[in-house]
Amino acid sequence: MGTELWERVWLAAAAWLKPQADAESVLLLCEASDERTSLRYRVMSDPDAWRERKALRDLEKQIQSALGELGLNPVDRARLGVAEIRENDFAKLHAKIAQRRNQAQA
Repeated sequence: MGTELWERVWLAAAAWLKPQADAESVLLLCEASDERTSLRYRVMSDPDAWRERKALRDLEKQIQSALGELGLNPVDRARLGVAEIRENDFAKLHAKIAQRRNQAQA
């Protein structure tokens, strides 16, 4: 899980993350992700594991925080000034329909 996350993070955030400066933060995030997988398995297999459940929830908060620090959610990406501006497929379709209507009326 952590290895997959490592690859996804570097692929998704290549525009603003710097390997020299951010590698340790990404590594900690990926290790936490691996730990989450292990903890989640324990929690799901033992309904009485309340301590592990609490630890899992705390770890998930840490992971969310780390994702934000790396700009890997929309709010924090915008805060860092690297928000993506992308046209969605619906907007493209709408523009195409409007263009065809205008051509038909002309």
